[in-house]
Amino acid sequence: VPAGPVMLTCGVDVQRDRLVYEVVGWSPDKESWSIDASEFYGNTSLEATEPDSPWAALDVLLAHSFPGDGGIDHLIAMMAVDSGDQAQVVYNWCRRHPMTRVIACKGSRLASMLVGAPSPVDVTARGRKMQRGYRVWSTGVSIAKAELYGWLRLPRGDGDPPPGYCHFPEYGESFFEQLTAEHLVTVVNRKTRRTRMEWHVLPTRETHWLAARILARVA
Repeated sequence: VPAGPVMLTCGVDVQRDRLVYEVVGWSPDKESWSIDASEFYGNTSLEATEPDSPWAALDVLLAHSFPGDGGIDHLIAMMAVDSGDQAQVVYNWCRRHPMTRVIACKGSRLASMLVGAPSPVDVTARGRKMQRGYRVWSTGVSIAKAELYGWLRLPRGDGDPPPGYCHFPEYGESFFEQLTAEHLVTVVNRKTRRTRMEWHVLPTRETHWLAARILARVA
């Protein structure tokens, strides 16, 4: 972790066969450093207490201490976990940790803000939502993608990097292909003939590292 006032967050993308995560260091002006990125393979439908569950490895990651300049050790301040797949397992794992460190998120293409108000997900025996139960956070994925792609285009220049500048170690090509796997496409409504911009995945690309980075930003 670089020197300075840097806070660590982590984004976790949930797939059927693995958890994809990235730990990102942030300065107050949102200059960022990718600290760690990897995958925990296993059946994500298994609870953390079951053998070979990848969720147990995520517990270890959350408790891991990352060394920094000057002998300072850093913990992950906040982790955001995607609940679009295996939602109940995600909620069960997240509720084992305080919401001040771990939140479950669900992306919304139409959201008007990066992070919306949390919504209750637990229900009573009569099917009503428990207002004091566990909550999931709505996230504006379109907003986050536009922001990230703008940051990725920033030139390094001379002197200090600009706010939002992204630093990466020498990850493999697949990481950066996934990080840049989507592009904006103009879509025309056949009935109204109105146009809107939508994010579409490029052919043959996967998007797991993009999802993990967005969740780290949300966190």
